[in-house]
Amino acid sequence: RRGAPSKECLILNLGDYYHSDDPSNKTRRHGFNLDVDGDWFEILKVGRDVFLALIAEALDHHEIVNVKCLIGNHDDLSSLFLTLLVDVHFKDEPRVRVDVSGAPFQWFEWGKNLFGFTHGQDAKPAMLPQKMANAQREAWGRTLHRYWLVGHVHHVRRVEIGGVLIESFRTLAPRDGYHESHGYLAGRDLTRIVYHREHGEISRETVSAHMLLA
Repeated sequence: RRGAPSKECLILNLGDYYHSDDPSNKTRRHGFNLDVDGDWFEILKVGRDVFLALIAEALDHHEIVNVKCLIGNHDDLSSLFLTLLVDVHFKDEPRVRVDVSGAPFQWFEWGKNLFGFTHGQDAKPAMLPQKMANAQREAWGRTLHRYWLVGHVHHVRRVEIGGVLIESFRTLAPRDGYHESHGYLAGRDLTRIVYHREHGEISRETVSAHMLLA
């Protein structure tokens, strides 16, 4: 709400919204133990309530709300269920548009801007511009400003490769035992970026975890 209301917004969940994908509290791929806060089913419900509230709040500030949930390496299945839940919850609200593709790479073309989204655990930054140019050939030709927004690493990393800006972001979540033991020190915040239809990024707002806890 700090920024001016824009006509259209995109709520982007870059994956690992849920830290654990099932009650075992282990990663599905490698079986690593995960720190969780409470009963897994209660965590699912809290995550549902927070995400639905975020979308409802956005509807008060924007005419159109687009929603994308990427598959993370911690929430392979729950990210898909969250997408379907959001889709059915807002099925009678034409101002909410949910991407139900479930694809590991998702796209968004808006004016002269082309966006690619992926969690990022399998895709190296250097290959992302080529991936965009090949998968979105027509959109690539129509646009001037091209961006990749990725998750996974939970810290800020911004690099330009072949004219494409590739950026990863922090998370609001506190460090778990794994990240603490490995000495990771990234801060915690949430980012709102404003793009102009013709001119690309023009501003951004940040809300830190410290502000929320104050």
